[in-house]
Amino acid sequence: MIAASTSSQMRHEIGAHRKRVEDPRLLRGEGQYVEDLPLHKVVEVAFLRSAHAHARLTHLDVGAARHAPGVLEVWTGEQVRNVTDYATGAYHIDAYRGEGFGVYTTTSPTGPYRGAGRPEAAFVAERTVEEVGRALGLDPVEVRRRNFIRPDQFPYTNGAGTVYDSGDYERVLNRALKLVDYAGLREKQRHMRADAHGEGRPLPLFGIGVATTVEVSGQGQEFGSIEVEPGGGIAARTGSSSHGQGHETTFAQVIADTLGVPFDSVRILHGDTQETPTGGGTGGSRSLVVGGSALAASAEEIKKQAIQIASGLFEVSPDDLAFGNGGVHVAGVPDRRLSLGEIAAANTGGLRHADSFVSPGDAVPFGATVAVVNIDRGTGRVRLERLVSVDDCGTVVNPLIVDGQVLRSTVLERQDVGEVVLDRLFELFIRTRPRLAVGSPADELGGMSEADAFHVFVANLHHALRPKRRERQVLANCPSAAFGGAWGTRTFFLPGPRPRVVVEGGDQRLQLDEQFSAAGGRERPDHAD
Repeated sequence: MIAASTSSQMRHEIGAHRKRVEDPRLLRGEGQYVEDLPLHKVVEVAFLRSAHAHARLTHLDVGAARHAPGVLEVWTGEQVRNVTDYATGAYHIDAYRGEGFGVYTTTSPTGPYRGAGRPEAAFVAERTVEEVGRALGLDPVEVRRRNFIRPDQFPYTNGAGTVYDSGDYERVLNRALKLVDYAGLREKQRHMRADAHGEGRPLPLFGIGVATTVEVSGQGQEFGSIEVEPGGGIAARTGSSSHGQGHETTFAQVIADTLGVPFDSVRILHGDTQETPTGGGTGGSRSLVVGGSALAASAEEIKKQAIQIASGLFEVSPDDLAFGNGGVHVAGVPDRRLSLGEIAAANTGGLRHADSFVSPGDAVPFGATVAVVNIDRGTGRVRLERLVSVDDCGTVVNPLIVDGQVLRSTVLERQDVGEVVLDRLFELFIRTRPRLAVGSPADELGGMSEADAFHVFVANLHHALRPKRRERQVLANCPSAAFGGAWGTRTFFLPGPRPRVVVEGGDQRLQLDEQFSAAGGRERPDHAD
């Protein structure tokens, strides 16, 4: 397949040789380009310059190539696999077909969610559930319960061929609903509306939004090695480089627990290609699942090596030895013991092992979120009253780090509120203000609420198959559903054309444009929160 264009940026004539200059420093370990991947019979597709005048490329359709005999996959910038692969979300849907394509524009290539794909997929699934509930007159929670993938269906393959390893979606949803007192909130909502109706007042704008999500983590492979030093120290090397995720802590805990050595005796080395021959890096919530597993496997091999070496030193059968507390001892005779450091010093080749862990399949964590929104009809002020998240975190290695990650990502969900409300307000401000003031504890606007304003519960579910270090997927649907519940309107929009948060029709329409125009954009209105 050849695409033609007269763009001056495409310097190669059809049939001409192409040269690619590579920096040898970049070629250590894994390849840097798609064609570097060790796949059999890969055909490279290139954009070439055509002799035809004005033959500009306006569209690229890879459908024919994708369906050609023997073609397993076509990789282009147009594919949005994460959206189509996870568009069914946490629901069992027998009939599904998804097709994704990209549109090249002059705007930013990503939206508020950095173009990850799965938040957009969650939006599709969750908004569909909301609309089904609306059409059938059912509580959206009930629609979710009826359509969840059941625990006995795992491992589960969805309509796109994506395998989910484990899940108990109703359990996390029930936990979130209990934490937020969902039944009480619905009763409060009914009373508020009944009182307003009886008094002839407009209905209160009080909404409750619910969303569930599935994520993906643990992809690819990772390198890990462990070396026991004669002095008893442990030097561990990993290809997963940390930039703030706490690898030095969690990886050291995994090794210390496996070998029975003090936590502070373990050093984690990363980010140096002289120390790690290969490395998949950090990304996609894969570090502990893949990188941690590589180190755990190396630690297990160290234990086996230690027993074999100690067998010769003690002159006993390996079956008569036991490993524990950072050393090897004769079974039943704990005083006859050698530490790992002593074994490493006594062995000519030392005590070390390197391993590469290849994930047998993706780990697919999941979660549920409930948002409660109250909108002042007179001023348009939006108050996010509750935001509760329940996450499947698998095996929690370090609770403090997990709490921080889940809390950080739950707080990050407040950007969804900005997507629903503030994008339009920013447009109104930008025309009249040279700089948009962002709330900070250091100025009069104030900053974000204290952390205890968010109730975050970390669910260490017993059936999670593997440790899962993951980042919380932001859910565009949850605040959007809450706003829709408040307005009594449909909210189907994504980053793109800026949405207006207004009621559809009638005297309930709230003209935010007029209010901010009256304020002139010069002074901050009281309802600009």
